[in-house]
Amino acid sequence: MSGLRSGVVPTTLPSGRIWVVDDSRLQTERASRLLAEHYTVEAFYEGAALLERIAEEDLPDLILLDWQMPGVTGLEVCQFLRERFDEVTLPILMLTARGAKRDFTEGLSAGANDYVAKPYDDAELLARVRGLVRMRQQARALREREEWFATTLRSIGDAVIATDPKGRITFLNQVAELLTGWCATEAMRRPIEEVFAVIDEATRLSLRQAFDLELACGSEPSGSNQVLLRRKDGSELPIDHSVGAIGTAGTLGTVVVFRDASARRRAAAEAAQRADFEEKLIGIVSHDLRNPLNVIGLGAQLLQGVQLEEGAAKTLSRIRTSADSATRLVNDLLDFTQARLGSGIPVRRQPTELRALVQRVLDELLPQYPEAQVTPLIASDTGGEWDVDRLAQALTNLVSNALNYGTPGGTVSVRASADPDWMTLSVHNSGPPIAPQLLPVVFEPLRRGTAHTGKSSRSVGLGLYIVKHIVDAHGGTISVRSTAGDGTIFTMRLPRRP
Repeated sequence: MSGLRSGVVPTTLPSGRIWVVDDSRLQTERASRLLAEHYTVEAFYEGAALLERIAEEDLPDLILLDWQMPGVTGLEVCQFLRERFDEVTLPILMLTARGAKRDFTEGLSAGANDYVAKPYDDAELLARVRGLVRMRQQARALREREEWFATTLRSIGDAVIATDPKGRITFLNQVAELLTGWCATEAMRRPIEEVFAVIDEATRLSLRQAFDLELACGSEPSGSNQVLLRRKDGSELPIDHSVGAIGTAGTLGTVVVFRDASARRRAAAEAAQRADFEEKLIGIVSHDLRNPLNVIGLGAQLLQGVQLEEGAAKTLSRIRTSADSATRLVNDLLDFTQARLGSGIPVRRQPTELRALVQRVLDELLPQYPEAQVTPLIASDTGGEWDVDRLAQALTNLVSNALNYGTPGGTVSVRASADPDWMTLSVHNSGPPIAPQLLPVVFEPLRRGTAHTGKSSRSVGLGLYIVKHIVDAHGGTISVRSTAGDGTIFTMRLPRRP
């Protein structure tokens, strides 16, 4: 036996599905016509047909059920459905004869949600149907959201525990099972303190005890993150955690999110060890290396005025040049370590004329490159507030790179242009471009290209890294463009004043 469809499909999207069950064709068609203006309706003329159909198809949003039917009665249909579906999953609106109080009582006891007495008023029927359909659809939407949230919480990488307002566990995801040692079935409905047993690592008190003690002493609760989780097997695990109230002031419960902090703590300890080593390295470099280099350089400078044989004079010149190179390398290592420690490279601003600074750098640098061709193209208005020594250091590194890596005998140009607030300084050289794969990392430390001049270089790949930090310390930017046709150009943009 199969059910018969009744009514016309509405032109707008249906807001619900209703099954009408009544042995009276006249009553069934009347209800179907009325409801079909708002819902998708399917009619059945006997209870057995409905029971057969409900095993084959998704549940409707509402069943409109006549109580007095031959064969399988409305009471029997209702009792059968209620054994399988609750009042929210499958609402049932009972149709019964007016004044049949016993029918009302039996129907509601059997699980019907509501009733309408025949002959019914159309507006009353629609109102009751609308209320039950809305209830069912809202409940279904709520269950879908709950399932979505539960699936999300089960899938995330953090451990999650939720409780009811009395602090009894209602949810435990797989990560929480793994970290606590409790399975969800064991933990359900237990007080959260049994499963999420956390203590302050320093005091060994539970977090609640530590909190109460601080309040009793008149101090603000510290909220220490040094927390240990006591697992079910008695072992302890460092965790990071946060607690949130569900509903206003936790009226609906509490949610705890936590994660294993072992890796973070190891990383922090390793970082502290590296920082300590780097601080010690700064001391070693700044005193134990720089001081003897200064002595060598000063001795070589004093001997410059002494009449020496040609071979000895050349050796003395090489000693002074090597001492200067080693001193610059030590200074680069100090700058690199200082930048890596997070404090950045300090700058001391003072009124500076960029034209004079560029000329000073070229005068000091070019004697080392007797065949070099360097063209300075400097704007007339080049005043600003910068750290003279740091800016000279950055420009020296850029020009040295251009001379070392550019075409031998080619021209290196240094340009400066100005606007009211910014100064743009660029260094350009021709020759083979920087490899495309190196461009994104050219300002990272220990990245070094291949020199084309054949000259040996003191660089260990820190020059451009330090240049960028000097520019950053001035609040500026630096960029690079390098192509086979146009050569390589480094461009610094510096604010003229802080």
